[in-house]
Amino acid sequence: ADQYFSSLDLSGQADAILKTIRRYRGGRWRFDRGGERMPETYEGTPSELLYEALRRGRGHVPESKKHLLRILSVS
Repeated sequence: ADQYFSSLDLSGQADAILKTIRRYRGGRWRFDRGGERMPETYEGTPSELLYEALRRGRGHVPESKKHLLRILSVS
């Protein structure tokens, strides 16, 4: 959140993360999940973190604002 959405408050960060998760999951993840490696173009972008999170979570990541707010408030 701090790396890509530092100008937003906690609630805004959670909203931005949820929007980014939903956009990636509904688009590129459908193709990326079958690959053996992350596309090189994702390095240093939010997509790199989303790819890793979805890969490690076997396609599951927190998708509620309440859950994200709890995670962000602990970080």
